[in-house]
Amino acid sequence: MNIYICFVEKTTEQIKINTTNKSGKLLSIVIVNYRSWRHLEKCLDSILAIDSAKFSIEVIVVDNDLMTEDRAQFQKRFDSVSIVGNTGNNGFANGCNYGANLATGDFLMFLNPDTIVNQEAFEKMLLAIENNPEYGIVSCTQLNKNGDKEKEIRFFPNTKVLFGLFRAFYRIFNKKILQEKYQDSKAVIFPDWVSGSLILIRRDDFITVGGWNEDYWMYFEDVDLCKKVTDIGKKIALLRNVNIIHNHGGASRINVKISAMTRSHVLISRHIYVCNYFEGPTKLFTQSLLVLYVLISKFVGGLLGMLFFFLPKMRLQTTLLKNMITYYISATKNSTWLSLYSRNFFKNKVIVDSNEIRIGFDAKRIYHNTTGLGNYSRDLVSILTRFFSENKYFLYNPKEKRIDRLADKKNIIEVLPNSKFWKRYSSIWRQGPVIKQLKEDKIQLFHGLSGEVPRGLKKANIKSIVTIHDLIFIRYPKLYSYMDRKIHFRKFYYAVHSADIVIAITEQTKRDIVKFLKADPLKIRVVYQGCHEKFKASVSDVFKLQVRKRYKLPKNFILNVGTIEERKNLLLAVKAIRKLDTTLVVVGAKTKYYQKVCNYIQRKGIEHKVLFLENVVLDDLVALYQMAGLFVYPSVFEGFGIPIIEALYSKTPVITSTGSCFSEAGGPATIYVAPDDYRQLRKKISEVLTDNKLRDSMVAEGYRFVQKFNDEQIAENIMKVYKELL
Repeated sequence: MNIYICFVEKTTEQIKINTTNKSGKLLSIVIVNYRSWRHLEKCLDSILAIDSAKFSIEVIVVDNDLMTEDRAQFQKRFDSVSIVGNTGNNGFANGCNYGANLATGDFLMFLNPDTIVNQEAFEKMLLAIENNPEYGIVSCTQLNKNGDKEKEIRFFPNTKVLFGLFRAFYRIFNKKILQEKYQDSKAVIFPDWVSGSLILIRRDDFITVGGWNEDYWMYFEDVDLCKKVTDIGKKIALLRNVNIIHNHGGASRINVKISAMTRSHVLISRHIYVCNYFEGPTKLFTQSLLVLYVLISKFVGGLLGMLFFFLPKMRLQTTLLKNMITYYISATKNSTWLSLYSRNFFKNKVIVDSNEIRIGFDAKRIYHNTTGLGNYSRDLVSILTRFFSENKYFLYNPKEKRIDRLADKKNIIEVLPNSKFWKRYSSIWRQGPVIKQLKEDKIQLFHGLSGEVPRGLKKANIKSIVTIHDLIFIRYPKLYSYMDRKIHFRKFYYAVHSADIVIAITEQTKRDIVKFLKADPLKIRVVYQGCHEKFKASVSDVFKLQVRKRYKLPKNFILNVGTIEERKNLLLAVKAIRKLDTTLVVVGAKTKYYQKVCNYIQRKGIEHKVLFLENVVLDDLVALYQMAGLFVYPSVFEGFGIPIIEALYSKTPVITSTGSCFSEAGGPATIYVAPDDYRQLRKKISEVLTDNKLRDSMVAEGYRFVQKFNDEQIAENIMKVYKELL
């Protein structure tokens, strides 16, 4: 038997998985993983132990954790696999659909990572679905870790079996009918639905029913899929003569908060199912009954827990009640039963929400900064105006703009201080007095794009979000003056503690915010950033030739982009290329550190090997990226590393540093070297420049990985955070 294991990420391109089926039919197994590495390891071990002459296996693991430190360790355990992530925790249905799109087999098996499988079960399930065309979905008996059978008899939700008590009465009153239908002697039974932890379906049937329904984020996706399959006249078959092990629910019961969240989504998904499959007065009655049941039962559950001193039970029930009240308020406000976590929420929301949202931004960086913070701010506003054009975006600029890189759009409004006094004292204006104009403009939400928010937003009843890019001034205090460190700390500390939500641009930054600023991790959301759309379009050969002549570039060169300062560690790259047959082109503003680099270059007599460029316009920079044979970024520490993203979109291989957040931006295809080892950097540069196969692989995989930073995904993630407050 042949087994093909592929770990994939969501991209805008179709990824082809090459398989050679030498032993009959090909079974494509799709596993959606989210922080279940321990279980997944055992699951894959059980798959690898299968050796059947009757079928070949293709395993596709879609990791829904946007960034995890366990991934590298896991890859060592399975050194033959390549592992990257989905664009985030988009839900089980989304992960399954994505994996199915990549699968090449005629049969699709959706498998949980906390299962342990065996050859006999696979062979009999495949035989059953092949020999019985009326079977739409096939599953088998599942045993828990104690060897006990999990539930086999499952009903589609209706008013008779909607609640546990209702189901108990239904079973009592229909005992004879159910005993006959599901008698123990039957090797195959036909319940209404089977658990999504193991589902086997023909690819053709999967396509016919439209795949998994992404209305659901967690739970009821399997109920919905089985309902769609039965609606096309097929049966749901469960084999009792074989079984697998299912270590059910371990990840969903870590603590009260996680347990309450998962139980909340069981109830939420029930509402979504009713919305999708019930009609008319029955739908209204059932939804109302569900709401009353949830509110009353959870209130009583919390009360009983308090009376009988079952404190964990009380906390669980009260947290669950709070979650559901929040959900019901959101459902009323947004006119949809979909959860904010649902992949389809925003698609539907754009249709039903005709009222604009008025969002204010601190626009100092937008109009006065040409590098990192300015690029982040401009790109964010640009993509929001493109994907959520129904809203209005107010940019509060303290003084006349120095640069203007935003396109003119009706929904972008630049706002300056409205009095001569505050125009003169604009730096004070943006710290607090700006709120008067926010109120006049009826701003509902204010977003501080660079670690600051004005004082007084809560008093003005304006919700606030602040983006923290990095805390380098704390990690590397020697790079900043004493006063700068004090000012930065005061501003950042106030911002993260006063804002309603904090956006960290990487997981590394989130950890730093919690560690150094003592922020509540529950109010922090990680939302990655992208880069300017121009880096995503190919430059013509004619324009590249013009740029080459304009800057007198050599035929072959490697590129470095960024301010020439000590933290960016340019000297390491200069030392690395000293004995290599290449030229280093450096694009960036100069600081005192520039002289230190020049002194080394002059001492070693390599002036001809390093070319410094300043004030490079954006179009020329795009061409430089696409012309470079390699992008080198040896920075010691960054908040994110936008140049890495720019290079990957430009289809240029990247070498950067270990540590910091660089693996989050660069992904698995980027090469990482120690930021103090120029010999290692030299070796890796030489390998990339001389090994075309390696270079091509880095380009292809890097471009595939960087799609997770596409504009639509970022806009959706940012708006999702906004919607939490509105």
